[in-house]
Amino acid sequence: MALLLAFMMQTASPPADTTETAAVIETALDMLENDLEDAGSLQETLERAAYDKVRLETASAEALRSIPGISERTVQRILAWRDGGGDLGGPESLLRAGLDERTVALLLPFVAFGRPEPRTRPRVRMHIVQRWQRRLDLGKGYREDPPSGYLGSPDAVQWRVGMRLGDHIAAGVTLDKDAGEPVQWRPGARQFGADFVSFYLSVDQRGPFERIVAGNYTVQAGEGLVAGQGAAGLSSLRVASSDRILKPHASSREYAYFGGAAIQSRPLRGVSLTGFVSQVSLDARADTSLNAWRPIYTGYHRTQTEYERRKQARERAAGGVAVLRRGSLYGGALSIHTLQKLDASRNTHALSVFGGWARARWEGSFEWVPEQGHRSVTVSLNPIENASVHIRTRRTRATGMQDLRPHTRIGVNSRGENYDYAEWLAETRFRPFPSWTATLQVRDRTRPLDPLPHARSRLVAGIVEYRRRNWLTLHIRARTQTFDVASPCRGGRLLLPCTAEEQRQSLRIQVEYRHSAALRARTRLEIVRAEADEAEEKAEGVLLYQDFRWKPWRFMQLDLRYAVFDATDASARVYMFENDVLYGFGVPSFNGRGQRGYALARMQLSRRLTLQWKLGATRYEDVRSTGSGRDETPGNRIRETKVLLQWRFG
Repeated sequence: MALLLAFMMQTASPPADTTETAAVIETALDMLENDLEDAGSLQETLERAAYDKVRLETASAEALRSIPGISERTVQRILAWRDGGGDLGGPESLLRAGLDERTVALLLPFVAFGRPEPRTRPRVRMHIVQRWQRRLDLGKGYREDPPSGYLGSPDAVQWRVGMRLGDHIAAGVTLDKDAGEPVQWRPGARQFGADFVSFYLSVDQRGPFERIVAGNYTVQAGEGLVAGQGAAGLSSLRVASSDRILKPHASSREYAYFGGAAIQSRPLRGVSLTGFVSQVSLDARADTSLNAWRPIYTGYHRTQTEYERRKQARERAAGGVAVLRRGSLYGGALSIHTLQKLDASRNTHALSVFGGWARARWEGSFEWVPEQGHRSVTVSLNPIENASVHIRTRRTRATGMQDLRPHTRIGVNSRGENYDYAEWLAETRFRPFPSWTATLQVRDRTRPLDPLPHARSRLVAGIVEYRRRNWLTLHIRARTQTFDVASPCRGGRLLLPCTAEEQRQSLRIQVEYRHSAALRARTRLEIVRAEADEAEEKAEGVLLYQDFRWKPWRFMQLDLRYAVFDATDASARVYMFENDVLYGFGVPSFNGRGQRGYALARMQLSRRLTLQWKLGATRYEDVRSTGSGRDETPGNRIRETKVLLQWRFG
């Protein structure tokens, strides 16, 4: 994630409306596509950072480092400009401070300028979000009665309420119901209409306390090997590990969070101490092969079987984080003790040591878990003004139930089972001319892929981008992926799982043209070729789409897209990121032959009320049904719609 945002720092162009994060989110998620394990969390993090803007005139160094994608060099330039008496009254002041236009474009959605107006009473701000979505063509799971069918309606509904009192008190509640889940009011089973409820109350910067949180929260410490929300984890943005350790959990993600109380304090200058206690309920399933129960982290309760697994286990956790910062260096330790109550009680303990450094031209971080041998190292270099190198290596080993870390995002799969995970990646970026940027990415990853215990995947990608001021962008990306897949082979009279190698190559050519401030056009052509060891022919896929973004009036924006695709095999499927409503996310993959189109409208009905509506449809050729299992739908089309309303007060 950090590598992506560092690349965006050099490639993002100033959005037409700096009060929205749509341009930044679109750039980030469009590049990641299927490579991100939990891209929805990135969008929510960006949206939250845009709502709680950092005021540059009064922000501390720790607050500046919490801005998504900001580098230590940018932080030091802002501080030096401010300490030298420079004003920070608008975007032009950042340019005078030595930042380039692309860096300023990335920062604008997340910062505020000037000093706050003096108030006799604390300012109260509140936002309410209600989102509804539905598949218009229903699968057989909705046409059959339980237990073979889904328990609830095909409507997916989400409510979010957030409130901030002044600069110190914040609270939020999120209720979420996925499609197929029932609506039930059972307070004894912690069901309050929606299937999932998340809430928090946070008090910030009061006396020696940096943050006090009651309710649901996450812990950002180290690289995420133990707490699961680290500084450079696959599912989180990279921020300074010693600054904002506690983060309220207002997401609809139903795993990898704590529930209880936590306190972060700064008793001495450069010293941060954090303590937390937690008790949450977990879904669990019976593993007949081991005669034991295992936690599961899908969050779905649509069928009778899934519903019976709901909140079958309890998890209690207590831990602490201590961090010492001296200038550009910091180091710390995290200790967490976990008690799981499934069929039997299981006690686990983890201790990790982490640290890092942040200088103007190079920064890095690491985490090491001595007992289990988990380790992760991230290094970023900026040797010259227009070049950077990013390197990360990570290794986790979790073998056996005694090493289970429920909050670990790496080392535990969706079924709650442990496995070995190893990854290293490198990215180098160079801007030889103001209008040209070249990027090379290399990644090697090893993780289990059922039934293979160690499946290896390698990726090499080259990206060239040409930007003509702010009206023309040419983007070319060539990528090669090689990965292991399971293939049956005969051992005597038995068919055994063996390893075969599959290669996937893709070429993307994209042209974006801004006709005016009100109209943007984008055309993309992507060609995919896949080849397996035992395949006689290569599978090929192609995607071509035309995209328009039109602002006919200041209060309205329309995104329109029409795409055609043709993929001869699932191995040559093509991915395409789609713009979505707030807190929505979609990267559909296309296999077969057909067309895809959608329309997304964003309307600012008033100063406080925003309406977003999306209608999408996919049509396949030469098929009688789409999907599989309970989601199998008769016919050759899939249609869906989403509506979102957002109110802001204060």
